[in-house]
Amino acid sequence: MNNHSKIIFIRTFLYFGIILFIFNITIHDYSAFSEESTFLTLADAVDNALIYNKEIKVAYHEKEAARNAKLEAVSSYLPHLSFQSEFTRTESDRYTSPFQEAGFSGEIYNNKIEVSQLIFNRSVISNIFLADLKKETAELQLIGQKQQTVFDTINLYIEILRAEEIINVQTQRLELAEKQLQTAHSKFEAGYHINTDVARAQLTKASSARDINIAKVAMERAQVYLNQRMGLSVELRHSFKSDYLTTFDPSSMDSIELNAKDSLFAIAEKQNPAIQIAQLLVQQQEESVKIAKGEFYPSLSATGSWGYYDTDKLNWEDEEWLVQLVAEIPIFEGGRRIGKLQRTLEQLNAETNRYENVVLDIHGEIEEAFFVMREAKNNFIIAVQAEKVAQKNYQVFFDLYESGMAESLDLIKALTDLVGAQTEIVISRYNYLRGMAQLLSALGALPVEHISYLTNEWIVAQSKLLQERNHIQ
Repeated sequence: MNNHSKIIFIRTFLYFGIILFIFNITIHDYSAFSEESTFLTLADAVDNALIYNKEIKVAYHEKEAARNAKLEAVSSYLPHLSFQSEFTRTESDRYTSPFQEAGFSGEIYNNKIEVSQLIFNRSVISNIFLADLKKETAELQLIGQKQQTVFDTINLYIEILRAEEIINVQTQRLELAEKQLQTAHSKFEAGYHINTDVARAQLTKASSARDINIAKVAMERAQVYLNQRMGLSVELRHSFKSDYLTTFDPSSMDSIELNAKDSLFAIAEKQNPAIQIAQLLVQQQEESVKIAKGEFYPSLSATGSWGYYDTDKLNWEDEEWLVQLVAEIPIFEGGRRIGKLQRTLEQLNAETNRYENVVLDIHGEIEEAFFVMREAKNNFIIAVQAEKVAQKNYQVFFDLYESGMAESLDLIKALTDLVGAQTEIVISRYNYLRGMAQLLSALGALPVEHISYLTNEWIVAQSKLLQERNHIQ
């Protein structure tokens, strides 16, 4: 091996070592993150989402832009101070003495300080009010985006816990199916049962494996979306533990009466960010109409200046004062003002209809959440009772089947009833939690910081608060 080959070999070895070193550090960092965040609580997930969510950052910058836009609009009505320096040199055969001495030709030096003040302009006044409404709208958009992030994170977390519990239930079903399959094989080989029992057990096992796979895919998908909300790599995986959600009992919650929906509608119309934003957009369009109408009004402004107006040479001796009052009365501008007024009026009608549609949508969300919660609570109570009966029924048929006094079809039906009841408990529990989160989101009651989200205590407190508001109203 010559020297050149040795150099290439050493360089390649060093590069390879550096790559391995960086790879080990990366793996160590991810493993350290996984060890540090063995259990990701709902509160931690929401806090991370509120910090790293891109849509919240967009809403924050839009709020800051609206705040500066208001300052920009207000500045139109503040005094404007400027210094102007002008030099002109004119040579023309049209002007001879004494015109040159009067300053119409030759060198002209004009240096002055000018102050201008807008006295009245209806469009500018409306534009200031419009900027203030936009600032208020941007602030509500930030709050609304935070609440939407909280709601999305809660839904994803609930979906993950729901999938985990379904996996656990179906895993138990799979274990029972495997045990049943072994028993069926033994019975068939001994000549006690026909091969149909083996086929039924195999179908039950395959059905359990399918449901487990579906739940795993749903959990993986929810974890990817949750990582996106938290600003983390989509490849990261967490362990989830939430005793107050997995043991939540919807039957312990007081039901919201059907006649309470009207008061809930009133609460939503007052504090839901989407409704408030839609209402502000209507007000913004009303100001836009006033801006368009303001262009038909006269405007008034004043200007004053002081400086030196020198000819031939700059000697700072000839002072010049100027006071000017300008009144402008618009007469005709090719129909532009009329077109602008008609356009803004149509946009006002559009925003008004959009506002009414948003109110109806929020009312629909409250209606949907109301019925989801009521249905989930009733289903949970029924499923708990059914699970107790199905557990006893399955044990009876399993003992009878092992003793040869029951058919495999009876055992499969008992197992299906048991798993169905257990699955319904899981589904109804998380449907109730999802309905509760949807109701609080529609009411604009979801907090955005420093709270243990959807704990039993918090849900009870929110439910009592809603009931107190309903009673007061």
